[in-house]
Amino acid sequence: MRLKIRFKPTGGQPESLPIDYRGIFISFVKSALLPRFPHIFENRLVKPYTFAVLFNRGVKFGKNEITGIGRMDFLFSSGDPEILTAMFNFAMGLKRGMGWDRIRKEEIRKFRLTEVSPVWREYRGEDTFRILSPVVVNDPDRDPRNPKEHYLLPGEEGFSQRLLETTRERMERFLMRVPKGGMEVEPVGKVREVMVKHYRGYVRGFIGTVRVKASPDVLKFIYDYGLGVRTGQGFGMLEVGTTL
Repeated sequence: MRLKIRFKPTGGQPESLPIDYRGIFISFVKSALLPRFPHIFENRLVKPYTFAVLFNRGVKFGKNEITGIGRMDFLFSSGDPEILTAMFNFAMGLKRGMGWDRIRKEEIRKFRLTEVSPVWREYRGEDTFRILSPVVVNDPDRDPRNPKEHYLLPGEEGFSQRLLETTRERMERFLMRVPKGGMEVEPVGKVREVMVKHYRGYVRGFIGTVRVKASPDVLKFIYDYGLGVRTGQGFGMLEVGTTL
């Protein structure tokens, strides 16, 4: 199951957010889950969820801010039903006007929560996905100060190996098992490189539609938990299919 949580401007007029908006929603997720799952936020543990934020058509992405926001949908996914339940209950409380004191980021207070919708679609083994939030794959042995060097795209040397390694590490942590077989990502049509401003730096990733060749349990895992690294920071969320 997934959740769609919709926000609209409190005053009825289009609002704005900083271009580095993911930190706002990282804090939002922490507000929702910290009371029930404090261990998730200890140190820099990989997070057992992913999310994406979709804005209405017509928004403008400037150098420092996003303007013209009349609606934003926060999409949240996890393979852990207890985490999904905690997020659902928190969001429903906000919709009823309760729990806003737990929200630390003032920017989100410019919006009101208007809808909480469980997405009950069952994953049926599909291998073609459209990318909802940029997929990020990194090489820890390369200079993190240079996004072009540190982050990898499909077709670049080391991409497939690093993607397989990070997927195995995450599956072992979350599901207590290591998948068998390899893993390949093939672009379907054009896959576009993006540079995302994030935490006062830049992250290099890619968006588009991809076909993933992997075992069924790996496909289910990346659908639930996201593809690549930094999935708990709003990267790597996938949806089945080729068109929006």
